[in-house]
Amino acid sequence: MNISLLSRPSAALAVACALALPLLGACKEPDAPKPHPLPETPEQPEPPPTPPVPEDWFGDEASKVITLEQGWTPGEAEAYYTTPQGSEFMPYAIFLALEQPDSEALFRDPRNMRRFRWLTGFTSPRNPDELPIGMVKDGEALGFTCAACHTNQINFKGTGIRVDGGPPLLDFVGFMEALVAALDATLKDEAKFDRLAARIHGGPPDDAKKAALRAQLEESYKQRKADIDMNKADTAGGYARLDAFGRIFNRTLTLIESSNTNPSNGHVSYPALWDTPQHDYVQWDGFLENAGLGALGRNVGEVVGVFGRIDVKPADAPKIGYASSVNVPNLLKLEGWVTTLTSPVWPEEVLPKLDADKVKAGAALYGEHCERCHLPIDRADPAREVIAQLYKLEVIKTDPVTATNIIRYGGTSGLLEGTKEKIDSGNKFGPQLLAFQALSNLVTGIIRNNAGGEAREQIGAMAKDSKATPRQGDLARDPKNPLASLLAYKARPLNGVWASAPYLHNGSVPTLDDLLRPPAERPREFWVGRREFDPVKVGYVSTDFEGGFKFDTTLPGNSNAGHEFGIELSDEERAALVEYLKSL
Repeated sequence: MNISLLSRPSAALAVACALALPLLGACKEPDAPKPHPLPETPEQPEPPPTPPVPEDWFGDEASKVITLEQGWTPGEAEAYYTTPQGSEFMPYAIFLALEQPDSEALFRDPRNMRRFRWLTGFTSPRNPDELPIGMVKDGEALGFTCAACHTNQINFKGTGIRVDGGPPLLDFVGFMEALVAALDATLKDEAKFDRLAARIHGGPPDDAKKAALRAQLEESYKQRKADIDMNKADTAGGYARLDAFGRIFNRTLTLIESSNTNPSNGHVSYPALWDTPQHDYVQWDGFLENAGLGALGRNVGEVVGVFGRIDVKPADAPKIGYASSVNVPNLLKLEGWVTTLTSPVWPEEVLPKLDADKVKAGAALYGEHCERCHLPIDRADPAREVIAQLYKLEVIKTDPVTATNIIRYGGTSGLLEGTKEKIDSGNKFGPQLLAFQALSNLVTGIIRNNAGGEAREQIGAMAKDSKATPRQGDLARDPKNPLASLLAYKARPLNGVWASAPYLHNGSVPTLDDLLRPPAERPREFWVGRREFDPVKVGYVSTDFEGGFKFDTTLPGNSNAGHEFGIELSDEERAALVEYLKSL
């Protein structure tokens, strides 16, 4: 068959008619087709817009952020956020250039940081790379400042309320795990590594620079992976909690003997920082004394926990102490600023106004049920003093793990065996020691190494001005077992308590309303990670939400039992007492 013939319509029709003639009769040429309009092309619907990526992982966006009057000028707050203290977490350049493990987006991208509840959007000449509050360039290292664990933001209907010194929602362990995953992915993926190298060097580096960078990357991965491994525990911390002392103890113990580790399972809420310098004893279990060099020792110990570098050489310690990256002059400045920090007052311009009648009724109930332990103070009095009230576990009946870990955790003395606890005074260490004894030795050595430098006069004055007082409260007092007195928890004044959720030392109760109910009526499970505030029950919204952390109070270390005070109140009385607590 001639294809060219079939390509002409009239010829093709003639052939078809010839073939079909016996059946259909004569065929004729059809009339020319009448022109007709082409059908209109139906309008294609606009593709649905790509949903914008939420600014906040859990939908807690804030269109504006307000700051509260807490005794600091903006300059003092900025200095608190950005003053380095000697923390050496990892090379700064690597952190700036590192990608997320599963994408090319930077790990430090603000949205990724908000996933772990870092506070972003902070700009300052002292923060040129717009790091989250609490991160800082410390020499050539990324370090952490006090603000990392003691600054918060509470959201209500689209407004953020900045709380300086407040306990954050930070998931530090989740942040660490994600960072280690990013380091690991970069080491294994040549394209990721090349992009990291190009960002750091402003273009593809030569082989020698690439080799040096890879060595740095491998060392960062090794160190941070070791941190995760040494602090593993069966009960996770999640948002708003960290076993800070467990981590400090493990870091201390591994500095003197690498095999020393204990499970980091004594998770506690990050404590509020206001009134800390005014306390006689600090920490949830009140085992650290603030008098004399105690406040400096407290801060030095904190830097040990946040990756300060310490060179433990016991043979040299009596003369020069321990060389370290700890910035003692800056720690003294930070303590001075915190001395002027005051607790936040309920902001009625954002949160619902207080009910004056309920506040008055609640004040009477507070005097009856709370005041014996939670002593009232004038939050703005520069001369205020806080006498910590400590209560043994048999009285308070809250979860014992944090307190018992203090007197239980220890290990092999290693480098310190045969040396004195206070470098040149105190008992000599045998083959085993407790973690807090090892920490005391490290802190003493670090302070001694700084005693002849810039901070010499201040250190000398603090050492002479020791006004130690006995611990107050219902404690175990056994001369044959002095450690028994450490099995206790501290009741502090409740000014600013409205901004300190979740409650109890281990964060096991989501709201003040729940805390004033019998333990059996408190939530058995709740969810943590939202910033949105519940001003009626006073705490964060804690219903189930995607990506949040489920707090299970049945797990070891998570008990919500105890603190059975005010639990017999009627609904009306409970609401009045909560209203009064908002006003403190």
